[in-house]
Amino acid sequence: MKPLTLSTAIEQFIASKATMRVRTREYYEYLGKTLMNAIVIAGLADRPLTSIQSSDLTTILVTIDNPTHFPGLGDSTKQKVIKSIRSMFNWFVQTGWISINPALTTRFRRVHSRPTQPF
Repeated sequence: MKPLTLSTAIEQFIASKATMRVRTREYYEYLGKTLMNAIVIAGLADRPLTSIQSSDLTTILVTIDNPTHFPGLGDSTKQKVIKSIRSMFNWFVQTGWISINPALTTRFRRVHSRPTQPF
């Protein structure tokens, strides 16, 4: 049996959200699409899920943060992708696909949103 790849695991995670409200499902689909593009660019799409390490997640985040690959991607969206990575890998542990969550030892850059301007 072929090992579960990172891209297939992400697709399964997004599919698991199919019973959620439409807006929530669309939110996960958008973030999943952004993440899928990042792992393809980073060359990690076909890597077995069990071989993904903290350094690989850092590579994904550097790719997402690169304006050449993702022009116009706002800081708040980047923060949501970071949050979805953590959530996804927690789900992978809960499903038994991996035993240790590499996102727990990954240092994520904190993205601060700009303050809302008054009227």
